Amino acid sequence: MTTAVTQAGTIASAGIRTSYLQAGAGEPVIMLHGSGPGVSAMANWQYTIGPLSQRFHVLAPDIVGFGATERPEHIVYSLR
Repeated sequence: MTTAVTQAGTIASAGIRTSYLQAGAGEPVIMLHGSGPGVSAMANWQYTIGPLSQRFHVLAPDIVGFGATERPEHIVYSLR
């Protein structure tokens, strides 16, 4: 099974180059992935975007520092 992603791209959000996927039309659904090694919008939602995009406008960004979204040097992730 493949995704029905109609657009993959980047936008500037708060000065951070942010990667996103989108597909479909209709009411918006925003998919936010969790954290951990190797997570991204595509890794977490590749089998969900297609079915949801048949009824909704699906938006799935890569959170700062994950996937193809950049992580500025001043942003540090820790257990705190």
